[in-house]
This record gives sequence, C-alpha cells and structure tokens, in this order.
Amino acid sequence: MEQSFGRTTLPACNQRSRLEDGRKRTVLVFCGSRAGSNPRFAEEARQLGRKLGEAGYGLVTGGSQHGLMGAVTDGALEAGVLTTGFIPIYIASMQEMHSALERTVVVDSLADRKTMMFNASDICVALPGAIGTMDEIMETLVLRELKQHPRPIVVIDIDQYWAPMFAMLERMVEQEFLPNILDSMVIKVESAEAAVQAVSEQLALPTSVAPGG
Repeated sequence: MEQSFGRTTLPACNQRSRLEDGRKRTVLVFCGSRAGSNPRFAEEARQLGRKLGEAGYGLVTGGSQHGLMGAVTDGALEAGVLTTGFIPIYIASMQEMHSALERTVVVDSLADRKTMMFNASDICVALPGAIGTMDEIMETLVLRELKQHPRPIVVIDIDQYWAPMFAMLERMVEQEFLPNILDSMVIKVESAEAAVQAVSEQLALPTSVAPGG
C-alpha cells in the first residue's frame, strides 16, 4: 500500500486528460464512517463498491476502515479495483484507515481532504451518513450551482434516508433562495445498481459545468 503524507496533492483530472492518458474514470463516494441502524446501508455500500469495480471505475473514499466507508472499500477490493483513500492525519494517527487500500493519502485537514478528493475524481456518489457526509453533499451542490463541478452528484436514498434533505432543498426552491435547477445538480436513486447506471450515463455525456446545460 502506497502512503503519502502532509499536503500531498493530486493533479486535477478533466475529461480530456482521462482520455489521453488512459487512466480509469474515478468515482468519489461520500458516506458514513458508521454503519447506521439499517442493515441495507452496509449491504448497498458493499454492493456499490463491487459494482463500480466490476464496471471498471476507480474509487476514491475517505479512507476509513469502519462503517459504510469500509464496506464500500471492501466491495471495491472484491472486484479488484484501484482504491485511493484520503484521510486527515488526526484520524490516521488513531489507526482508523483501511489497511487494504491501494493508496492512502494522509492530509492535514477535512478541507484539504475534500479538495483532493474532488481533484482526484470524475463524479460523486453519496450513501447515507451523518453531518460530514451532508457537508460533502452540500459542497458538491454549491460547486455545481456555481459552475465549478462538471456533473451532478448521485445520491442513493436508501429507504428514504435522505428524504428530509431533499424536502429542504425543495423548500429552498419554493422560497426562492435556490434556482429551480435541482434536476441538473443532483440525481436521486434508491440502490447501488441504479447509482452505477446513473454514473455510467453521466460519464458518457460531454462535461458541462453549467447546470441545466
């Protein structure tokens, strides 16, 4: 397992560079470092990692060995996919990182972690999680609204876990705080299988940083 420390960064990869150098398209998965109370959460997480690997995608995660994050990585490794984990140094020092990652990048902060994960990936998928996962979803939506991210985020709404969040987003549109562009910012699905299909469909399209464009 390769490890990098400090402010190690990865080059930003756009659609063109992926095609030119032959690297795999890479999916960034946001999810909880706990398993949650619903057994389906971990089942779908593991299936997501495996199905992304079987489809030939690389995988980027937050690097933890626990919860849904660990389940996604376990599933990807079952499919033999290259997996990179980004983990803050204060979590790595607690020996929380997944030992079977192909590459681990230890960063200084959560802010660095998000920036590096975005730069190392082509599209984002979110599973259930807590406030950290919600923060990552919201940052992706903000980047998309501001035309700084090329694709909508795919959110797996297992047993309506994210229903309150979607209701709040709709409320923002209704109250005219958010433009009516949710369809171009987020794709809601209910299973890992549907998420992989949505990822494949989005990666087949030309990149566009303009919501609705």
